[in-house]
Amino acid sequence: MNIIAPSVTVFMAAYNASKYIEVAVKSILNQTYQDFELLIVNDGSTDDTSEILKSFKDERIRIINNVENKGLTYTRNIALKEARGQFIAIMDSDDMSYPNRLAIQIDAFNDKPHLALYGGQAKMIDENQKEIGFIEESETNPSLLKVKLLFHNTFVHSSVMIRTSIFREFGGYQEPFAEDYDLFLRIAQKYAVGNSSEFFVAYRWHGSNISRTEGEKIVKQLLPIKGKLLKKIGLKSTISQQKILTNPYLWNDVSIYEYQELFRSLLLYNKQEKTFDNQILEEIIFDKWYDALIHLGGANSAKLFFSKPIFKWRYCTFKKLRKILKKSIKSIIKARK
Repeated sequence: MNIIAPSVTVFMAAYNASKYIEVAVKSILNQTYQDFELLIVNDGSTDDTSEILKSFKDERIRIINNVENKGLTYTRNIALKEARGQFIAIMDSDDMSYPNRLAIQIDAFNDKPHLALYGGQAKMIDENQKEIGFIEESETNPSLLKVKLLFHNTFVHSSVMIRTSIFREFGGYQEPFAEDYDLFLRIAQKYAVGNSSEFFVAYRWHGSNISRTEGEKIVKQLLPIKGKLLKKIGLKSTISQQKILTNPYLWNDVSIYEYQELFRSLLLYNKQEKTFDNQILEEIIFDKWYDALIHLGGANSAKLFFSKPIFKWRYCTFKKLRKILKKSIKSIIKARK
């Protein structure tokens, strides 16, 4: 019997998700866009997750059970083989999707055939579905988004839809932590990506969020991810340079000259390869160079401020120039005491 493939595979990984998964599933079943399958991988849960999933009698739901807990990266990559849709919409088992999410995303992909990945904004909810705030706004300007992605994740993972062919082209998730950022970064180096200004999901903030329980491991994983990026674009990939591209960005164990070298290299690389919007890259690097000088420049701040090709008069304000001069003078006076 021939099975007609849906347009979208909504993919949900679940591990001991009994507290929230019913709400998550219902938020997908209640979408205004209905041409989808909901592929749920139960990753060896030991709570009531399996029983809750069995209670749904909807033919669009497909459940795969891992015999034992395999972890998020392994579980999410089951979509590489099992997804039947032209697009994969990511859905976390403790979040909620707003009813028009899939419809907006499908319209965006239909309007922009070159688009590879499309996310949206997210509100924050507590354990009782009460709104408690917003996740920092996801950048919607495609050119600005691509540059900002060099430094931090500009997507809410649970809001993202990806072309299935591209998800497979890049081999899915490859890192044990920060695996979503790594995937988005790799895709964005080759294809167009974007964010909607609309709210797609409600992100649930609770004590078991991976960003809270595994925060330190995620930060450590970011450095090799930045290392892969630097190597791919033909630049040095020292620990110091990886740190410069990683929050908190201002590192006391990284010299100001290492900042200077990396920023120069990025600008010269882009001048040749034109990977990023040059004006946006110039402005962001100029601002980061200014911050680095204020934090680390010392007596040489004023001299270094005018380094080429980083310095551009069009991005320089009187306030920044005055503060840099003040920083240098104070450092010189302090050194002579």
